[in-house]
Amino acid sequence: STRKESSAASDVYKRQENARYALPKGAHDVSLMGSILVFRDGQDAPAALRLHHAGPVPMDATALGFVAGDRDTFWPDTYRMSGTRVALENAHALAAVDPRAARRFADEHREVAVSGNTKRVAKPGEGGTSLMIEDLSTDETWSLDREDERIGSMSLDASGERVAWTEGNGNAFVYELLTGVMTRLEPAASRVLFEPGGDSLIVQGRFSGVFRVDLRKSETIRLLAQDERFGRIELSPDGAWLAALGPNDEITITNLAASVPRLISGSSFEFSPDGARLAVLDGDQLEVHDLVSSDVQTFATSGGVASFDFSDAQTLWVVGAD
Repeated sequence: STRKESSAASDVYKRQENARYALPKGAHDVSLMGSILVFRDGQDAPAALRLHHAGPVPMDATALGFVAGDRDTFWPDTYRMSGTRVALENAHALAAVDPRAARRFADEHREVAVSGNTKRVAKPGEGGTSLMIEDLSTDETWSLDREDERIGSMSLDASGERVAWTEGNGNAFVYELLTGVMTRLEPAASRVLFEPGGDSLIVQGRFSGVFRVDLRKSETIRLLAQDERFGRIELSPDGAWLAALGPNDEITITNLAASVPRLISGSSFEFSPDGARLAVLDGDQLEVHDLVSSDVQTFATSGGVASFDFSDAQTLWVVGAD
C-alpha cells in the first residue's frame, strides 16, 4: 500500500494511484474530515463533497448542518452547526454518512461530542454553563447545570453511558448517566478523552503534562512530562497510541501498552481509521509512519498543504494550499 499524493493549489489528491481532482473554481476555506470535504464556493456559500475512489460526489452541505461561519469571531472560519437541537440532529446526520467525519467535526469545533456508537451526543447548553446529553434514538435527554463555570472539552465513551468534561477553572468530571454518580478527576485539565473501553481517560493537564486516569482503580498515571505543555493530543481509533503536539513542532507518539514515547518532527498529524498509521506534516513534506514497524514513507509536496486526512486505512487525501 505504498501510495502517494502531492499537493497543489485548488487540488485534492488521494494517496492511491496518484489520483488528482480539481476543486470547483473559487473554492476556499477548505476543511477535510474523513471522506467529507467542506468549503465555501465562489459565492461564499457552504458546499461539501464526499470523496470516493472514483472521484468527488457533491453533497448538500446545508442538509449536513453546515452554515457559513462568522469570519470575525468563529474559528476556523468555515462552518458551524447552529441551534442546540439542530446541532445534535446534524451531528447524527453527518455520522450516518461518515462517523469519522462526525467525530472530527465535533472535535475541531468543540461544539458537539459524539459517542463511539454515534447514538448519543453532548454539547454545552445555552450560555455555555450547562451540559446537555441527548440520545438520538430515544430522544431521552440529560441536563447538568454547572452554575457559573463554562464547559470546555467534552468526551463521551463508546457506549454513551459516561460523559467527561472540563470547566473553565480547570476542574474535570465524569458523570454516569445510568446512576447519576459524578466524580471529580485529578489533576486540573484542559482536555479529556475516553479510551475505547470506557474505563479510563486520557487527561491533558491544564498547565502541562498528559495523564491516564483509571476509573475502576481511581488511579492517575503520568504519561508525558509534567513540566511540558502540549497543544493538540489525540488517541488512535483503536486506543493503542497517543499522539501529542508539543512546542517547537515536535510530536510525541506513545504506545500506551508499553508507555514508551518517541519524538518525531511535525506541525500536524492524523491517525488512520485502523490506528496503524500516522500521517504527519513536517514543513512541505508529508510523512506516513507505520506505528508497528516504524517504517516511514515520505512524500514531497509542492505549493503547501491546506488539509489532509484518511478516509480509510489505505487512502490518504491531501488538499493543496493556494
